[in-house]
Amino acid sequence: MTDATAPLAGTTVDPQVADALMQALVKGLRATQLYLPNNPVYHQALQNVRGAFAPVWQETNELALGVTESDFVLDKRAVLSQPNRGDSMPWVLFKDGVRTLTFLQGVEEGEIARFLTVIHQARTLPADANDDLLTLLWEQDFQYVRYDFVELASADAVPIPRTEAPE
Repeated sequence: MTDATAPLAGTTVDPQVADALMQALVKGLRATQLYLPNNPVYHQALQNVRGAFAPVWQETNELALGVTESDFVLDKRAVLSQPNRGDSMPWVLFKDGVRTLTFLQGVEEGEIARFLTVIHQARTLPADANDDLLTLLWEQDFQYVRYDFVELASADAVPIPRTEAPE
């Protein structure tokens, strides 16, 4: 299993910039939960998320985050800590095996809204649902969101390496 607190390659972002982005993501997720896509509050929240990515892209082309039970980790530092599992975006990813989450430059244009919708759907899935978070992510066929995960059914779980999508 990979160490989610270990520094990830290609990630050199000012922690304050990453913190601001994470707060915008949390607010964007909350807007996704509370408002329909035609609501102006929803649109403003997504616009704020898109704007929060701009300073990140001035520093790097990708933002790689470790995922723990309660945190998103950047360079061994929590940039989003949500210990309450009921409200935790990291927990939604972690419980289904996601251990790293990488946003590539361009994610804010079209995929970030879909990503937040998937997180919201995963939060609200009933226990007996046929789908899980990994299935929902796979169905979206994201080009600018990458994730590494472990197979939770195995006692000696190791990360499944991501394959690069052809251009």
